[in-house]
Amino acid sequence: MNDKVSDVNYKNGLIRNTLGSGGKVIVKLQDSYGRKYYIERIYGHDPVVLGEDRTIKDITVNTLIHNPLYFVQKDLSSPEREGFEHELLDKLLGDLRKDIVDKIDKKEDLLLKTIFQHKIDLFKEKGVVEKLKKTDILRI
Repeated sequence: MNDKVSDVNYKNGLIRNTLGSGGKVIVKLQDSYGRKYYIERIYGHDPVVLGEDRTIKDITVNTLIHNPLYFVQKDLSSPEREGFEHELLDKLLGDLRKDIVDKIDKKEDLLLKTIFQHKIDLFKEKGVVEKLKKTDILRI
């Protein structure tokens, strides 16, 4: 059995064992327009979407939740897998992570250039270049 199928079976087993027969999950969420909803689901039954006033709404869960992410302890405690941290950050932050990494890279480049320039200025100030020329170590 491949890892993906094994993972799905593991997660389904967790849900089944946690909720058992008749267990109920309620998720409170807010859509991009600020409207609040509840999604209720009894294990083994279809989900029901309720408005903030707790009346049933004729909308699907997929209209409220796009590409949901869910993790179990096993997902969050497997750093031995190569690239685990980056994969987790990509899932949580998406394109935002790339923007952040780009900004960090630019700041790092600027910092390295500033440090390099500071060292050159310091060498000039202390006369290091002239001293090296005199000792015949630096042939310019």
